[in-house]
Amino acid sequence: MKFYHYPHCPFCQRVRLVLKAKNIEYEDIPLSYADKETPAKLTGKKLLPIIEFDDGKIMGESLDLIKELEKRFPEPTLSHQWIEPDLDWASNIVVRAPKFWDVVLPWYLDEFEGAPEFDEAGIKYFKEGKEAKRGKTFAEMKKEAPTLYRDNLIIILAEIVDRVEGGWIGQQFSMADCVLASDLSGLRSVKKIPIPPQIISYIEKVEMKCGEDLIDW
Repeated sequence: MKFYHYPHCPFCQRVRLVLKAKNIEYEDIPLSYADKETPAKLTGKKLLPIIEFDDGKIMGESLDLIKELEKRFPEPTLSHQWIEPDLDWASNIVVRAPKFWDVVLPWYLDEFEGAPEFDEAGIKYFKEGKEAKRGKTFAEMKKEAPTLYRDNLIIILAEIVDRVEGGWIGQQFSMADCVLASDLSGLRSVKKIPIPPQIISYIEKVEMKCGEDLIDW
């Protein structure tokens, strides 16, 4: 099985944690953000993560992949009767948070310089694409980050803290926790903003459970 991914992309990290939690062996293939050809050949789109299974099936989309992994590798299980509502909540709470990525993304190049996705061409592709989409430079977004965080993210992070106060999102550790911890992981790269310690502890707890460090590459 081949796993194509960007090591610090939250959607790729969702799958990476599930792979580790389920002790699945795979060939690790990190790509540069500038590599358009490889994903396009596999799925016709420049989107990761992608898994090429041993039987020849090729899939993308993080949620589809983790459900497929659960189906193919049912033990240890990360799915339960109650998982769908939790998974839906976990996969949307951060992604739909206003300005979350405006706060987080400008710090990636500082924190993860030298990672496989951030070679010279990858840095250029990432920076130009994210800045063009938001109409601001990373330097401008960094200056605005504390205000954006205060006005948009504090309430959402408080909701997350309340939800995981018992340890996990649901009754026990599940793929929903892999999803949420991955989506939140980038907050650890943000400078000069006091991220709730419960959020950091939760991410680290999920990493420990899976046996994987999302910051490391």
